[in-house]
Amino acid sequence: MACAGFMIGMDFTGAATIVTSIEIDFGTDLTTTQWILTLYALTFGMGIVTAGKLADVFGHRRVLLIGMAIFGLSSLTIAIAPDVWIAITARGVQGVGGALIWPALVAISFNSVPPAMRATSVGLVLGGAGFGNAIGPIIAGVSAELLTWTVLFWVNVPLVIGVGALVLRYVPRDAERSAREPLDLRGIAVLTVALFCAMFALDVGASEGWTAPGVIALFAVAVLGVVAFFALEPRAVDPLVPPELGRDRGFVAALLANGLLVPVWFSTFLYLPQYLEKSLDTSALLGAVGIVPGMLVFAVLSPISGRFYRALGPRPLIGVGYVAFILAGLNFAVAQPGWGYLGVLPGLLLLGVGAGLAIASAGTAAVAAVDQQHSGLAGGLSFMVHLLFGSIGVAVATAIFTGVASLDATGDEFARGMNAVFAFATIVAVVGLINTYFIRTKDVRLGTADGAGQSSA
Repeated sequence: MACAGFMIGMDFTGAATIVTSIEIDFGTDLTTTQWILTLYALTFGMGIVTAGKLADVFGHRRVLLIGMAIFGLSSLTIAIAPDVWIAITARGVQGVGGALIWPALVAISFNSVPPAMRATSVGLVLGGAGFGNAIGPIIAGVSAELLTWTVLFWVNVPLVIGVGALVLRYVPRDAERSAREPLDLRGIAVLTVALFCAMFALDVGASEGWTAPGVIALFAVAVLGVVAFFALEPRAVDPLVPPELGRDRGFVAALLANGLLVPVWFSTFLYLPQYLEKSLDTSALLGAVGIVPGMLVFAVLSPISGRFYRALGPRPLIGVGYVAFILAGLNFAVAQPGWGYLGVLPGLLLLGVGAGLAIASAGTAAVAAVDQQHSGLAGGLSFMVHLLFGSIGVAVATAIFTGVASLDATGDEFARGMNAVFAFATIVAVVGLINTYFIRTKDVRLGTADGAGQSSA
């Protein structure tokens, strides 16, 4: 499962590094090649909750293998694509594969080990994804510079085959269910449309303008879709999101804990490499490598933090993680070019500490707050909140940055824009620290209770 997490993490950050190389290779423009990133994010984000439900209904192992097959075949298609639009279409299909993989692998990681090892297991998977996040830009950047940008997607093929073989060998077959509950197709359709419109509006709003008629229309459809979804769900025979989950304070707080740290997290990926390149005059590759120390701390600390999870519960681990995020955000909010790379290194290391403690613990708490048959759905909801808060955070950050500096800013001007972005992101992290109070001190499925709503201690 950690290898699968590594593959998803590597692909996610690596693709952002090679957009310019794809543009040159296909002889197109940046507006077109940007869809390599946008379409993947859209299909991944809008499909992950449904994928979690499908994994719970049809079996985590089965859905994981299907997702791996889709991910591998679409990666191969991108690598050999003769046309940019074929590559973009395959990238959208790859997002569907990623959406099927993620909640299934989180559920398997949680359910396949003894209770005392569950937090460590989930932490190991998230650590694998964190290591992939760190090494993805390096693999993509070096291969694009020395060989070809397609190496990033060729690498996915043996990874898919290797992980698939491990799953077939070591992950037990899914238990057959005597009566499989009907899928809430109406809820799936409404939520998918709402999420697609929301994420698409957030993606294009910064460039098209937030008052553009098309952007307003997308937001309106998204809001109406969410309202319709919550109106229809209580009438469903087997709702996509069981109402008791929404009433469980501990579960909702765990979801928010996975989201309120994302503005600092995503802004680091977006602005720190540019800061190193545009304000500190490093190369683009060194700018990507510059954030590796933080990612390595995250990768190492995630499984280690699981060792303390059973004894301490998620609340103190997430709380300390948020404090580290706040300190990292403050460092980036005051950093000046004259300080050099050492001026942001403490923030990067603190960011890794915060992510290793908070992201792993929040993800475990969300899955642990529900019974086993909803673990895939919980994993999907947790990551959906992560992505949605990320999209909103990036959209707000872009608006803040352009209000302080120009898009082509360098030097001190870029630093001022980045400082303003992290001031906003840090405030959001403070709200997340307050939310930590509502998270259970003991995890319900690692402690004495079982299932959503069983304990609020």
